[in-house]
Amino acid sequence: MQNRVRFCAAMRKLVRRWVAGVVLALLLPKAAAAQVLELEQAFELALVKSPQAMALGRRLAVSEAEVLVAGAVLNPSIGATFESAGAENRSNVPYIEQTFELGGKRDARLAVADSQVAITRVQIAEALRELRAQVRRAYAELLVVRAGSEALQEVAAAGERLQVVAAQRFRLGDIPELDLIRARQELALAQNELQLARSREAAARIQLNTLIGRDPGAAVTVPTVAQFSLRVENDSLLPPDNRPSGEREDKLRGLIALALASRADLQVLGGQVALAGAERRLAEAERAPDLRVGAGPRLSFGETLQVGAAAAVNVNFPLWYAQQGQIARAEASARQLETEREALVARIKAEVESAFVRVLSAREQQQIYEQGLLPTARTVEQTARLAYERGKADLTVAIGAQTTGNLTRNRYYQSILEYQTALADLEKAIGVPLTT
Repeated sequence: MQNRVRFCAAMRKLVRRWVAGVVLALLLPKAAAAQVLELEQAFELALVKSPQAMALGRRLAVSEAEVLVAGAVLNPSIGATFESAGAENRSNVPYIEQTFELGGKRDARLAVADSQVAITRVQIAEALRELRAQVRRAYAELLVVRAGSEALQEVAAAGERLQVVAAQRFRLGDIPELDLIRARQELALAQNELQLARSREAAARIQLNTLIGRDPGAAVTVPTVAQFSLRVENDSLLPPDNRPSGEREDKLRGLIALALASRADLQVLGGQVALAGAERRLAEAERAPDLRVGAGPRLSFGETLQVGAAAAVNVNFPLWYAQQGQIARAEASARQLETEREALVARIKAEVESAFVRVLSAREQQQIYEQGLLPTARTVEQTARLAYERGKADLTVAIGAQTTGNLTRNRYYQSILEYQTALADLEKAIGVPLTT
C-alpha cells in the first residue's frame, strides 16, 4: 500500500512537470512560421527553375534553328576561266554563277524541318509531364518521411516517459528488472529509428530541391499530413468511390478518350507519320534537276583588247539515280509507324485502366486508415501507455500497443505515398494533369 501511495505521488509530480512545460511553451513567443511550399508551387518552380526544364527550352531552340538551315538559299559563286593559244591569243572570262533549285526543294526541306520542330515540341511537353510526376513523387516522399520523423519523435518521447515510469516502479518493487531493461531497449530502438528517419528526410529534401531548381541544402516546409492527405482529391475525372458502377465505367471511358487525345507519345507518333510524308515529298522534289546559270564578260587579248560576253547554263540529269531509296524508305517508315500506332493505342488503354484502378484502390486504403485504423491505433496506444503508468497493465501491453501504433502509422504513410504515386502515373497515362 505504501509503495502504491509513493508511486501515485511520483506520477502526480511527473504530470505537474509536463503541464508546466506545456503552459510555458504556449506562453513563449513563437518564431515566425516558415512559408509552406504547396504542391502547385513546387510544380511551378520546377517549370521555371528546374535544370531539366531549362535544358528542354534550349533543345527547342536547337530544333527551331534547323528551320533556318532548311530555308537557306544557295549563295552565288564567282570564278574565272583562262585560255591561251599562244602569246597573241589569250582570253579570260570572270563570271558569277547561281544555282536555282527546282521542283520545290526548299519548300519540301522547310516542311521536314517544321515537322521535326512539331515533334520536338510534343517531346518537350511529354518530358515536362514526366518532370511533374517526379515532383509529385518527391514532394509526397518528403511529406511522408517528415510525418514519420515527427511521429517517431512522439514515440521517443513516450519511450522516455515509459522508461521513467519503469524506473520508478522498479525502485518501488512493482516490476522486475527485466521490464526496466526492455523499456530502455525500446527507447534506444526508437531513438535509432528517429535518426534514420531524419537521414531519409534530408535525402528527400535534397531530391525535391534539385527537381525544383533550389539549392539542395535549402530548408523546405511542407504541409502536415492532415493538411495534405486528409483532403482526398475530388476531381471530376474520378468517381466518388471505388464501387463498381455505371459512373465508374463512364469515368474510365472518359479518361481513355482523354488519353487518346492528349498523350504526347501518340502525338509524337503522329508527328513522325507527318515527317515521313514530308521526307517522301522532299525525296520526290530532289528528282527535279537544279539549274545552274553563269555569266560574265569575255576578255580577249591579242593585238588589241576585245571585250565580249559569255554565258553558261548547266542542268544535272538524274539518269542513273532518282531518289528511289529515299522514297522507299519514307514509305516503309510510314507503314511501320501506322502499325506502331495501333500497338500504342492498345498500350495506352491498358495503362490508363491500370492506373485508374490503382488510384481508386490507394484512395480507398488511405480513407480506411484515416477513418478507422489510425484513430483506433492511437487510442489503443495512449490507453495502454496510461494504464502502464497507473500500474494497471504490464510493460508488454504498452510496448505491444506502441509497436502496433508505429506499424499502423507507417502503413498509413505508405498509403499516402502509394496514392500520390498512383496519381502521378494516372496523370502520365492520360497526358494531362489532375487537380491537386
